[in-house]
Amino acid sequence: MDSAVAALESVSLPIAWSFGLSLTLAAALYLLVHITPSRMVRFNSVPWAFQLRKSTDLRYQAVLYKALHTHRWARVSHYSLAWDQLFWFALLGALHPAAVLVMLSLLLIQATLLRTTGLTAALAMAWLAVAALGWVLVELLGTVT
Repeated sequence: MDSAVAALESVSLPIAWSFGLSLTLAAALYLLVHITPSRMVRFNSVPWAFQLRKSTDLRYQAVLYKALHTHRWARVSHYSLAWDQLFWFALLGALHPAAVLVMLSLLLIQATLLRTTGLTAALAMAWLAVAALGWVLVELLGTVT
């Protein structure tokens, strides 16, 4: 815990606050889509997509993706997701290695809940590779401590 605090102290205060605020708002959004999805429609047109049961329902996700991504710009919005995942792992790894283990554990649990052996194995290998690349990125750039 001390190294995580030291890491946050060494980062400029506005960046640390915005990171903490971002995580807090994401957690609140995730909680609210589970508690009151019908009220969340104002903020997100399909809040049910973020519920654990729906996020592991491949048919639901495939239909939803196809229905909402009919325009080229809607598809382009997902092009950065691979980089986004890599940088999240690098950022969490720079803050504390335990954060990477928590994130990786949650992603592997979600992959297992898909109940599709081949896809679960592919996702598990992909997440392990992304976590490893995040670690390499931290080693190349140095940690925030």
